[in-house]
Amino acid sequence: HPTTRPASISFDGVEWHGLTIVDTVEGGAFDATGVVEFKARFRRDTEHLELHERSTFTRVDGNWVYVEGT
Repeated sequence: HPTTRPASISFDGVEWHGLTIVDTVEGGAFDATGVVEFKARFRRDTEHLELHERSTFTRVDGNWVYVEGT
């Protein structure tokens, strides 16, 4: 989202291994907002890690954009 977008982002040294969607709230074709809870598995250098996040999305000019996550 324009209000939360970082100036840049780097995934150097990160290799993504999988994504599991845990839960969704709204986010359908006729919704303006949505929530996705997910677990993303990845490797950074020699560490195997998991990001577990509940993310909020909204539509901007018809496209889904990330707002924030916890």
